[in-house]
Amino acid sequence: PFLLLARNNIEISNIHNFDIDELAIKNSKIINEAWIWKGKYSASVADVNNISWDNHKADVIINTSVEHIKSNVWFDSIPSGVIVVLQACNMDHDDHFNKVITISELRNKFEFSKILYSGQLNFAYGYDKPFSRFMLIGIK
Repeated sequence: PFLLLARNNIEISNIHNFDIDELAIKNSKIINEAWIWKGKYSASVADVNNISWDNHKADVIINTSVEHIKSNVWFDSIPSGVIVVLQACNMDHDDHFNKVITISELRNKFEFSKILYSGQLNFAYGYDKPFSRFMLIGIK
């Protein structure tokens, strides 16, 4: 949210951030304090698998860590016609429960009516285990 709001290169009426991690939400509110008082940012501790999108009207839903969420209930509950941005990586990690190995696997795991963008970045950072990060943008 900080980068989207700070760069100010697209019109954003408001962003609501959901995270199951209470500390992440607390820090997010500190980082985005300027936009909270402007009414452009809010955040809640919540499990996205339990969100009713009928109560949270959204034009765009962004999930930058799909590999951390065990099920796809959250995605399946998003109404048709909403733009969804997904990011995942194939890095080995203890809390990557929903890891994909390729961009094709990510596309097969999340069904879109139309794909607007599909991409992959490869990272090495001097690690002994390089990884790839995938992004899909589409219409549910």
